[in-house]
Amino acid sequence: MSFLHFIFLLLYAPFAQSVMSPGPGLGSFTTPPVTLVAHSIKGATSSPASATITTTGIDSSGANFIACVTNNSDTTVIRQLAPTDSKSNTWTPITGQNYGPNINEQPYYAKNAVVGTSHTFSVVGLSTTAQLSIACAAFSNINPSSPLDVQAGTNTWSGGTTRQFGSVTPSNTNSLVLSFAQTQSGQSDISSVGSGFTISDNIGSTSFINSTAIAYLIETSIAAQNPTWTRNTVNGSGAGTNAVFHQ
Repeated sequence: MSFLHFIFLLLYAPFAQSVMSPGPGLGSFTTPPVTLVAHSIKGATSSPASATITTTGIDSSGANFIACVTNNSDTTVIRQLAPTDSKSNTWTPITGQNYGPNINEQPYYAKNAVVGTSHTFSVVGLSTTAQLSIACAAFSNINPSSPLDVQAGTNTWSGGTTRQFGSVTPSNTNSLVLSFAQTQSGQSDISSVGSGFTISDNIGSTSFINSTAIAYLIETSIAAQNPTWTRNTVNGSGAGTNAVFHQ
């Protein structure tokens, strides 16, 4: 080995080790965690028939993924109502749940979302809409191209104060697990959720609103999740969906 070669190895080796090995060296890389950035909820305050309800504006800057759930009752048939927003995002539905025309629960998401200040979300009632609400939550560091992993749901919350909507197991660690819950207007209100989930928004039922809530969990391991929701009475029907989104 030449003297110059020896000097090169002596100087380069510590640098190469720091770049190529895991840990706190120059070459280490940690994926930023999924984070709740902002959220908002709105329910109708008068008859939502042929009316538009719009959330207050939020600052969604820093997010790249938004989930919304619309919840309506219809006087005639089952209907799923899609959201719109002030940033003109494209909304993709996942499988919603309904209990006759009384509960129409439909989650949507916007991937690689356009975000910013004064960000509002809206849903338009039809001429036969009797109750109407919308809840949205914006998160950072979600897969921008194919975020949806797995989902489950049920429309059989009839009787009893607690309900689970179906087990979902993330394919990867550090995934976002969302749970959407709804109960019938004037019958019961959603009060809490367990299993480590946090409610981002919850609105009680009125003459014009079905009780609506979104809860989330940022999963750090690959484990089945099926949170237990609680409502304040056994009356009325309800429905809900659990869904996992990739980081």
